[in-house]
Amino acid sequence: MSVITRTAAIAALLLASACSGQPEVLEPDPTATSSTPGPKSPPPLPPAAEEFSPSGAATYVQYWVDTFNFAAMTGDATQLKSISTNCDPCAAYAKDFEALTEDDRATEPPWEIKSVAASEASEPILITAKVKVARDSSGAARTLQFALSKGDPFTLDDIRELE
Repeated sequence: MSVITRTAAIAALLLASACSGQPEVLEPDPTATSSTPGPKSPPPLPPAAEEFSPSGAATYVQYWVDTFNFAAMTGDATQLKSISTNCDPCAAYAKDFEALTEDDRATEPPWEIKSVAASEASEPILITAKVKVARDSSGAARTLQFALSKGDPFTLDDIRELE
């Protein structure tokens, strides 16, 4: 199994968990980062992601995915680690991305958010997102849950795949 395939498989394997409450369907702020970051610099934190609200949390998750993609494509996981200090799956992704050689890194963003829904404004804020995984041959979007807690403005505490 190639390192790229292994990395994509690691990115696709997340723990299953149930979601409680009725989520509010949201879209990340369209002015927030949603394009592929440049190869030399990580994405900036969009101002809308600084608001401690379900909408701000949805925008923050888009920012986190952009940061995840930057790390996968460059091997520089410094920012990914700094915005997800309590997240064990995030630490594993960061370690794997840092270990990849330049030839083994992703050449396109591995994750793309297709839709986002947020739980009520409680802690943790639970964001449910449909995420397309680039190297998933089925082409189906996976449903991931991001657990955020209040930080500066948020901290990603966990990521789980929902069934």
